[in-house]
Amino acid sequence: QDPNTGEILAMDAGDRYDLNDPRDLSSLYSEEEIKAMNDEETVTALNAMWNNFCVTDAFEPGSVVKPIVMAGALEKGSIAEGDNFVCDGGQAFGANNNTFIKCAVYPDSHGTEDLMHVIANSCNDGMMQIAEKMGAEQFIKAQSLFNFGSRTGIDLPNEGSGIIHTMDTMGETELACSAFGQGYTCTMLQEINAMSSVINGGYYYQPHLVKEIQDSNGSTVKTVEPVLLKQTISSEISAAIRSYMEDSVIEGTSRHSKVQGYSSGGKTGTAEKFPRGNKKYLVSFITFAPVEEPQVIVYVVVDEPNAEEQADSKYPQYIAQGILSELLPYLNVEPDEAEEGVVPETELWEGFDGVLEDVSGSDVDEEGNMVDAEGNLIDMEGNRVDEQGYLLNENGERKLNENGEYIKS
Repeated sequence: QDPNTGEILAMDAGDRYDLNDPRDLSSLYSEEEIKAMNDEETVTALNAMWNNFCVTDAFEPGSVVKPIVMAGALEKGSIAEGDNFVCDGGQAFGANNNTFIKCAVYPDSHGTEDLMHVIANSCNDGMMQIAEKMGAEQFIKAQSLFNFGSRTGIDLPNEGSGIIHTMDTMGETELACSAFGQGYTCTMLQEINAMSSVINGGYYYQPHLVKEIQDSNGSTVKTVEPVLLKQTISSEISAAIRSYMEDSVIEGTSRHSKVQGYSSGGKTGTAEKFPRGNKKYLVSFITFAPVEEPQVIVYVVVDEPNAEEQADSKYPQYIAQGILSELLPYLNVEPDEAEEGVVPETELWEGFDGVLEDVSGSDVDEEGNMVDAEGNLIDMEGNRVDEQGYLLNENGERKLNENGEYIKS
């Protein structure tokens, strides 16, 4: 997203389908499976394929909300920039202190921290203390200020709104957990839009995808101008939060996201999914660059990483780093940390040694498709395919299996 206008620059929610043939399920199901579906199963399959996770699905966001919570607390006057908090590994709640909520480093602790290190260390203990200073009423008001619990009004259908606590449901443990993004839900769109206002000086814009509408001759019929909805925080608080998130990249939990030559800020998120204790996690990362005048903000969610230990925020950091390393030059964003104009190469995660290198002699066409030396489309195994992904023989005809059906890559 462009944090200064609310414009969504790119969005990817998973399943692909052909916008010119949106009822074609062949990318996800075999011909036999499609034929076997009844009407209800077909509708379910289509809705699942059309679903946009970024806009519709609500989930517990985890620690990516901490800068937003802290910004709200500063704006409400519940805390001040010079405040310190002591992390001793967690906080006890209840009449007999029989509920203990741990910090991520428990049984270790972060010790005494200023606000910058509460963010850089992603300290749950410090955030719980900040939420306690706010109190339930001010916390809920701050959430509403950043539009959690409400739709953003994006120009796409089926937008979700998430669920936040009310005064009737928010006790001290609910307040404590909400401080680090557990116990309520939001959409990716709500999170990135709220964070945009936190880093852009405090301006909350309505998000949008359409920039202009043209007629068949290419003449502009309508230009979509940014819509400023409200001011969430002061520019001074915005600058402070940016510096805290920058420190997270320099020395904190976001250090795996660094793109050489550019200053950036970031915040990790590791949310344990419900029911607790099932070892299922949604991990995420939100980042922006450059720090002083952010030009782009990127939010990555990995829902249940395909790994034995899912609770690792490095996965979304690696994805965000890979995106930013190409996106910033593409947007003509000048490096602000280059020494004598020389930008060191960013060393990407080895898992991103991509499929193109695995296909001998492959190249990429103008639309980003893999092609062979003659310009024919190929798949990841180097097989020649057509635009629908069906395997082709040496004559350019679709291959058939033993049942006389076309074979898909």
